Amino acid sequence: MNPYDDDLDDQTTFMSMDLDRYAESEYATVDHPNHYGGESNEFEVINVIEAWDLNFSAGNVIKYLYRAGKKTSNPLKDLEKAQWYLSRLIEQTEKEYKRRSE
Repeated sequence: MNPYDDDLDDQTTFMSMDLDRYAESEYATVDHPNHYGGESNEFEVINVIEAWDLNFSAGNVIKYLYRAGKKTSNPLKDLEKAQWYLSRLIEQTEKEYKRRSE
């Protein structure tokens, strides 16, 4: 549960809430979260995805493989997500290959 729910009477309340308190919360881990490598890691997932110029599906394969067992103690969900995106990438590649060879 978001600890700020009690502060959300309206949009104005949300926009004026204590940003220092938010910055210390688990909800502030959008930029460079540790389960994706963290800001000081040159191999942070987003940097690898961008450096390799990966499409959405391929990028998600890398993302979920990297974070498996880091975001939660059970890596299975992330490995299943990586598998799902890899299957999708294979399907997309097969369609593109068939289209090009016709």
